[in-house]
Amino acid sequence: MTPRNTPDIFWKDWLPGDPDPGLLKAIPKWNRPARWRALGHDDQQVWGEVRTQGSLHYRVGYHLSTRRSGCTCSRPEKPCVHILSLITLHLDPGCDDLFEAPVPDWLQPAFWDSRSTGETSPKTSRSVLAGNRWNEMQDGYAWLEAWMTDRTREGWRLGSQPPATHIEDAAARLGNFRLPGPARMLRALPGPDSPWETRTGRLSRTLAVLLTACRTFRQGPEAHPASWPHLLQFSGQTLRKEHILQQQPGVPDTWLVLAAPESESEGLRQRATWLWGSRSRRFALMLDYAWQRQPMARGFAPGTRLDGPLHFYPGDSALRALPGPDISVLRLARPIPEPTHPHCLALFQDLATRLAADPWTHPLPVWMAGTLRQTEKDHWTLSDIQGHSLSVSPVGPQAEYLQAFRGVGGLCWAGLWHGRRLQLLSVTDRESVTPIPDTEE
Repeated sequence: MTPRNTPDIFWKDWLPGDPDPGLLKAIPKWNRPARWRALGHDDQQVWGEVRTQGSLHYRVGYHLSTRRSGCTCSRPEKPCVHILSLITLHLDPGCDDLFEAPVPDWLQPAFWDSRSTGETSPKTSRSVLAGNRWNEMQDGYAWLEAWMTDRTREGWRLGSQPPATHIEDAAARLGNFRLPGPARMLRALPGPDSPWETRTGRLSRTLAVLLTACRTFRQGPEAHPASWPHLLQFSGQTLRKEHILQQQPGVPDTWLVLAAPESESEGLRQRATWLWGSRSRRFALMLDYAWQRQPMARGFAPGTRLDGPLHFYPGDSALRALPGPDISVLRLARPIPEPTHPHCLALFQDLATRLAADPWTHPLPVWMAGTLRQTEKDHWTLSDIQGHSLSVSPVGPQAEYLQAFRGVGGLCWAGLWHGRRLQLLSVTDRESVTPIPDTEE
């Protein structure tokens, strides 16, 4: 029962074309039997569920006669590596005893129609035409609104053990509709080990955001021209960098790098560079990705100043941006500008404005002056000059690091606001930006 590490498969016999060479290299990682559950097959199809992280599983299927393949992961291009791994395991004689599970309930025609590749009929093909994608999103949001209504009537069973089946099934269904944003929000709901107030609070906020998305999409772009681009990106619309650089006007400014945390999930590394424009007084986010050991694009350390235009993604309050070809690094040291939020009231006014225009972007960047205090052993706050405070959530070694800043005035703090708590990324004074290590993901 040992799968091959280097599959020797003539892929054109199984797929419409040769898969991406990078995906072929990643197959051995996913061919471990411990990653898979509920593997099975019959004369027509092969199926299984692959674990990605924690309790999250993707549903994967392959139809032997039509060569259709489906997966609930968020990768827009198919076939994905999970489909290739399933085919490889199916063809490996050493794994025959793994395929014993009965046909699952989710392997219905809608699974192939919503997220498939291969020889499909014109009615269900994954056409690049906007009309087909529009209908798919429309069906997905209609189903989501009906599901939330029915679930609210029946009760949410917040005390059920993780993973909550009804939540995971709904997230997988949204994956079939190619709505990664709503699916991600459902999967982020806290489990039964969290305090009751946390579960109910997060659930109510999540339902409010998702219901807003459903109704905004139903009413259309004419009724919501400002927030419509944000909804499309939340719904999984992807835009090429070349399109952004050519179609979106650049915003010239001197951009201060506030933080550049890096994270990794399932071999995919990400760097999120948060910037602030001294003249435009707006935040910007540059995202860079690299697979496993592949080199990542050039990055900028906190405190670096970039001079030149950034091209923002569509939307009046968009955060994500791309650097223009003429952007450069300023070598001359300058004083750090005043933060965008001098106190809590200014912060919440800014957050309210941004959430009104884009309720789907989460979390939101913050840069506020304040004094860090530790009121209890595990409870930290950031207090402003008016006596108001925010809850701060340091984790692990980060709490020990912050002891040196406790009670020190004249500092400013950059971080991400998660709705009820602030995740700190860096601390600034008039001369420098100091990253805070070991921030949470």
